Order: sequence, then structure tokens, then C-alpha cells
Amino acid sequence: MATTVPTTGPFAPLDLAWREALDGLSDAYSGSAVPHGPDALGVALRHLLVVRTEAATWSRREIRRRFAASDKALAEEARRTVSAALERVLALVDGPLLARLAQHPQAGPEALSAVRAQAAGPAAWNEWLLRVAQTAFECLAGAPVTPELTLGLVPMNELETASVLPGAWNHAVVCGELLGFANELYPLLLDAGWHNAGRAGGPLFNVLGVHQDWLTSAGEARRALFVDARSGAFVERSFVRPLSLDSVHFLYLGGRQELERHAALAARLAFAYPLNHPEATHACDRKSETFRALSAAGVPTPATLVLPAHTPTETLAATLVAAGVNDWPAGFVLQPDDGSEGRGVAAFEPARDGAVDPAVIEQLRELLAEGDVVVRERLAGLRFVEGEVDFSADLRVNVAWDGDRYRAESGYLQVATTPEAFASSVGRGGRIVKLSEGALAGLGLRSESCAEVLALACAAAEALGRGGAGARRLALVGLDLKLTMREEGRVGAWVLDANPRPAGLSYCEYFDGHEPGVSAGLWQGLALAVETAQQQRSA
Repeated sequence: MATTVPTTGPFAPLDLAWREALDGLSDAYSGSAVPHGPDALGVALRHLLVVRTEAATWSRREIRRRFAASDKALAEEARRTVSAALERVLALVDGPLLARLAQHPQAGPEALSAVRAQAAGPAAWNEWLLRVAQTAFECLAGAPVTPELTLGLVPMNELETASVLPGAWNHAVVCGELLGFANELYPLLLDAGWHNAGRAGGPLFNVLGVHQDWLTSAGEARRALFVDARSGAFVERSFVRPLSLDSVHFLYLGGRQELERHAALAARLAFAYPLNHPEATHACDRKSETFRALSAAGVPTPATLVLPAHTPTETLAATLVAAGVNDWPAGFVLQPDDGSEGRGVAAFEPARDGAVDPAVIEQLRELLAEGDVVVRERLAGLRFVEGEVDFSADLRVNVAWDGDRYRAESGYLQVATTPEAFASSVGRGGRIVKLSEGALAGLGLRSESCAEVLALACAAAEALGRGGAGARRLALVGLDLKLTMREEGRVGAWVLDANPRPAGLSYCEYFDGHEPGVSAGLWQGLALAVETAQQQRSA
């Protein structure tokens, strides 16, 4: 039910911000008492920034339309415009404005005293304002897929921390990029919450979303996102005493810096039990290594030619012809060996005269200047049918180790935007169709065929684990599969890519039931590892 606030009087300019804040909090707290005071103040300020940025640019709907434009230059220009407007709006936030916001009838008596107390600590104050602005940008960029996130202004003391995080084991999901991280984290928090709820001995896991800059020099978390065990609300708070971390999982590390950040953070947090240690992700981090591991295990994957960085341009045509790329019926694809999110992908038709298109050589020359390149066979797979039109599509399947075996539990479908487009990844303009939105039906995939596909995904995860540089297993991997029609109407699958830091978790649903979530097995496997670790500590 919408919360009623005044629309006239001395607080009228701030009423809309408070109305949206309290409406969102009422939904987030699901019947519990909505928190007025410092937490609600941050939400109200976020909505005030959103409203004022809209007034300086476009409506939220128009901003999102411009951000999603197929013309990437126009989309980037819109992002710069909105970012600049938000910065100008944020620059107007000062003590008097925050005091007025805190004195609003809906703010509660603690809000103003919290503002005055926090103003004495400029570093924490500035961090709080920055996080409010960052979450305001996220509200403008896309419809939220999490409950309202409250950004606590006052650090939590040890007593409060123990009440909101009652588990015995602190598990950190560490990111390198904050924009969009809350969306990626929240499904993992829910899955862990279900595991905690079903545990006879009480909650085990405190799952914390931690940005790399929130880690102390000792590797403790001084700030985190988490679900408040008392209310079920989604919150971000700092801690008077930073939290020690028992285990760690690295996700959402950001673009081309992922491998370097993963290695550096793993070394920094070497004392914590790791999920997806760099040793375990070795066979996933480069497409050439993925091809070798899958091929050695007999898992179907496209034929792949590896071209080392700076291969002489004059030898490229002969190398491609000798490798037989013109014999691949549907053509071939060029990709950076360490590429992700569709970066640098280009597809080409086979040359019927046996020659090599000059455009292929030019594309290779550009890619090879930055690193190794793979040339992969292009597959003509099952297409997603929507009305009278069909589109190129790839199935994302998340596979997790449950302590005994790999389980393929959740996923979604990546669909190209136009019938002519080859790339389906969101990074190349594609879109996501959830399982509950008819993803499998659109492919014509029956339940028995789906079971075969998921079994293949588990076999691929097992092969990739064996192909790692060490003895560690993959805890969670997102596999991109191209589905094809085989003889007698049976569906086959080819593994295209392996993602040891899978994105798109906010879109994931379980194949069994199509409920939102990523993996139950992940937490079951970690719980077994925790049990072993605790036994070793007490020995």
C-alpha cells in the first residue's frame, strides 16, 4: 500500500522523494516496521537525486531507452549526459539540504542527529554520499530487480552486527565493479538464506557483498551489502569493527581487468577458503584452454584455431586456408582468446572460392595487436521463435559443485536483437529471455531433451575442473551452449564458452520450477567444506 505524505507546505519539494522512498521500503520490508531515520534518509536522498536528474535530462523511461540504443555512440553520449547531470545535482547536496530532508515529518527523530554526528567524519560522509549517487544512477539506468537497498549512514557496532548477521561463517562475494553488483549479488543472498533456513543448527552463512576497496589491509570487510536477518531487508552498512572473512568468491570483477583482479584479490585473501580459485578457473579464462579441456574429455565444442598475438599479417591468409576454415559450412567466428561479454566478436561466411576476405585479415590484425585470437567454427543452432520471426540464441546454464557432484540448476536464454544478428550476448546488443518467459518453449526444447543438455553441461564442468592448473574444483561456472538438432529429432548441445565469474545472475531461474535463483548446490558444497575446515581447526 502506498505511503501517504504531505504534498503541500514547507516540505513540498522533498515530498516526492520521501513518497517513493517509503513506498519502496514498505515493499522491501514485507510488513515489518518500515525504518524511519538514518536508513530511510539515504533512500529518500537517492530518490531526490533521481528526480532532480530527470528534471535536468529526461524521464527515467527515456533515459533507459537511450541507454539501450543500438547505436553505441548515442548510448554512450546519453550515459555521459546523465552522469554529468547527476554530478551537478550531487554537488548541491550540502548540510542544510540534508538537514531539511532529515527534518521531514516522515524522517523520524533519529535522522537529524545521525546527519550531525556523521558530518564530523568527512571520509565516511563522502563515501555515503557517493554510494547514494551510484545507486541513484542505477535507478535511472534500469528498473531495479532487488528490493529497495538501504544505505546506512552510521557504522554498526559489534552488538548490532551480531544481531543482523547471526551466522557462524562469513562468506564474502568480492567484486571489482559496484555498478550492477547488487543485482548480481541478491540471488546468491536468497539462495544462501534458503540454505540457512533449512539448517537444523541455525544459520551458518553470513553472505557479504564486498567491493575490493572495502577490504582493509588485513583483508577484513569494513563495509558490505547483506540481508538483515532481523527484517529480511537488503542493506549496505559499514562496521565499527571490520569483519574477518572465512571464505571468498570473486564475481563481477569488470571487463578486461577480470583475470588480473582475480589473481591479485585471491593472493590478498589467501587466508580465506576460496570458491573458484584462479587455479580452478585456469581452463575457463582463455577460450583456447577451454577448447583443449573439453576436446580432451570428448565434450562437443566448436573446432578452434589459436593465433598467437602479433602473428605476421602476411601469413594469416595461408594459415586460415590451411586450417580449413572455408570448409566450415556456417562460417567462422573471430574472438579475443580472453574475451568476454561478446567483446571483439566478428562472424564471417566461408569464402566459396577458397580465398580469404580482406575484411577478415583486417579484423584479425586489430585483434592480434591486443593479444591471442581464436578462430572458431560457427554453428547454426536452434533459433528462438517469437511469433513469425526467429532469432539466434544461446542457452546459459549455471553448474555448481555440491560437494559430491556437479549440478546444472539454473539459467536463461540469450537472444539476438534482430533476426539477422549473429551475436546473442547482452554485451553485443542481445537480450535475455527468462525460463519463465518461455525460453525453452521458444527453442522447441522438450523436458527430456533439456535433461540431456543439462547432463552435458555437468560433464563440461567436470572436464574443465580436470583441465585446471591445480587440484581445485570449480564451485560455480556459467556455460554458454549452442543447441542443435541431431538425427531422429534429438537435440544436441555444443559448449561455446565457460564463465567462472558468471554474470546475469539476476535473470537466473531454476530449470526445475522456474523460480528465481542460481544454485542450491553451491551452498551445500560450501557447507561441507566449512564442516571439514572446522574439524581441522579443532583438531
